[in-house]
Amino acid sequence: MRFCLPEKIITVLAAGLFALLAAAPVQAYEDVLVTEEVEGQLEKARLNEIFEKYLATIELYDPERATMLGVHEYDQNLTERTQDRINSELDAIANFRQELKQINKDNLPATYRIDLEALDRLMEVDIYDLEHKHLASDHPQYYLEPVYLIYFMLTNDYQNIAIRGANALSRLKKMPSILQQAERTLSRPPKTWTEQAIKQAEYMLKHVSGLVGAFNEYVRRDPRLRTDMNAAIDKFKIALERYIEFLKDDILPIADGDMAAGSSRYGFYLERHHSLNMTPRKAHAIAEDAYYEALREIKLEARGIDVVRTGRRGWKSVLANLPKPYPEQADVLQTFQDTMSRALMHFDESKVISYPRQRILIKELPLFMTAAYNTTFYQPPFSLDDNRISQIFAFMPQKEWSKDEKKAYLENNYSYSDIEILTSFLIVPGMHVHDAGSSKHISRIRRISKQPIVSNGWAAYSEYLAEEQGFFKEPYSRFMRCYKNLKRTAEALVDTSLHTKRWTAEEASKFLQNELDYTKEKADETVIKISLNPTEAFSYIYGMKRILKMRNYYVRTEAKFFDLRKFHDMFLSLGEVPIDLIEEEVRLMKKEDRRIIR
Repeated sequence: MRFCLPEKIITVLAAGLFALLAAAPVQAYEDVLVTEEVEGQLEKARLNEIFEKYLATIELYDPERATMLGVHEYDQNLTERTQDRINSELDAIANFRQELKQINKDNLPATYRIDLEALDRLMEVDIYDLEHKHLASDHPQYYLEPVYLIYFMLTNDYQNIAIRGANALSRLKKMPSILQQAERTLSRPPKTWTEQAIKQAEYMLKHVSGLVGAFNEYVRRDPRLRTDMNAAIDKFKIALERYIEFLKDDILPIADGDMAAGSSRYGFYLERHHSLNMTPRKAHAIAEDAYYEALREIKLEARGIDVVRTGRRGWKSVLANLPKPYPEQADVLQTFQDTMSRALMHFDESKVISYPRQRILIKELPLFMTAAYNTTFYQPPFSLDDNRISQIFAFMPQKEWSKDEKKAYLENNYSYSDIEILTSFLIVPGMHVHDAGSSKHISRIRRISKQPIVSNGWAAYSEYLAEEQGFFKEPYSRFMRCYKNLKRTAEALVDTSLHTKRWTAEEASKFLQNELDYTKEKADETVIKISLNPTEAFSYIYGMKRILKMRNYYVRTEAKFFDLRKFHDMFLSLGEVPIDLIEEEVRLMKKEDRRIIR
């Protein structure tokens, strides 16, 4: 039997419930939405405020780094190499990081949550480095680095030359006091770092005219400025002589510091700087696997070129006997320029990348910088500058070299195959294209964020992409691309082995000499470079691996709808944030694309 309420009672209850609902304050959906938007805007404002204070702190305590970030108010000053400065900067950044942690990231839009995480990582790495890196006491080359920055200020057209020149000259005048600070602060650096710093200082002293030449545009119309510059150069040379003597007499005899970062510091960089869920042991295993895979690849390629020679003497014999035509020294830069122009057209027309609008210049490396940059390298514009010019610097054979030495260098570094590969790695679709794409991001946080896994990984991926997309026209460019990949994986293996103390510096050098036929001098220089930048060499191979994995996923899932140029544009547009966050944002962008299409 079903129980039913009388109709009159039902009517009364319904009327009472309606009155109760009408009296209760109901928050409309629109009001909730407006509240969330307001809270989100407030948190965004707090994030931007903390970021600006962070930039101001760097500007105050580390004006050299501020210049490289594109913040130029204190371009006339140099960074003090003192413990007091380090302590003050450390305290300030630590306080700002505590403020950052008070932001409710749940109220931020997704893209700003990534900005928040990127800024937090920046601050965390800054704090760690200030506490553990010991730049002032353990790195003798740290006292020479302002000279290179002075040169880049003069060659990078981000401001009027009158402003840039005046600031650069002001910094040059302060160099003697910076070198004198070393006498109070340097303690017991590694021996190899000290020897390298002596070599760098001696090259500066011998070839300082290259720095003088960089000032020409600034001083050429005013004899008083030229006199001022010459006086500053003379004082700098005297200070350099004293610094060299100090390193040789006072530091070198006691230089017994450890050039290896150690597993703890290496693990920190993997986890916090690169945002990888990875131990040093895992990184070592990845580098080792990559090396042996690259070794198998080059052996296979060598057999395709000369199966008999490979079978009898190995792939190294094929490399040694490979024809390597090269341009004359006077034509190397023009050959780079022509190859770059061909690359721009090729990758744009084949719809692989969007044409980069950022300017690029290709120059010969001045001799005073050769001890520090004895290779061909990419110099990006300062991060936050709007007027952006990339620069490629190519190290050339020196006048005092013999004819045979010059021939060997050009043949082994600037053959037409080498120039094709360097163009793809450094320019198009490599580092220059990556910098041009990532610099477009509206977020200033992302524009100063540096993620070697992303930028270096893209450069290594670009070599693979150039081969895949038919850019190489020289007959042996594929083999040389395999060889450069092998060198890169070998250096990554040195990186993970040296810093986790599996190998000593001597063992690492021997590995490069035995496996790649490096000369002892080249092997030692490579080990020193790797020792100064833990995880850097590893970032090339692992970054490439992650980019390829991401691309292959979308090739499989989107099939015929996959657009390679669109994928690259998405990747480049997100800036240098951790690779996991890029993967997350690409997924969101892809999902939005599918929603719009439907």
